Amino acid sequence: MELAAKKSDTLGKDAAKPADPQRFGREQVLGSARYQGRRDLLSALLQNGGEYATAEVDRLMNDFLKGKVK
Repeated sequence: MELAAKKSDTLGKDAAKPADPQRFGREQVLGSARYQGRRDLLSALLQNGGEYATAEVDRLMNDFLKGKVK
């Protein structure tokens, strides 16, 4: 009984923690096949030395593409 209680406690703690997304440098993002068609846009949006998660890169691209033209 005691072992089952410990196992469920550890599963509950692990499930509650959000997973840290993997982060990539600017050059890694620009060199990836996922963003092959948007390299020119990303080279303007991403800063040197910055690290980005894929969700963050997608959000930056979408925000820029949905922006209004002045």
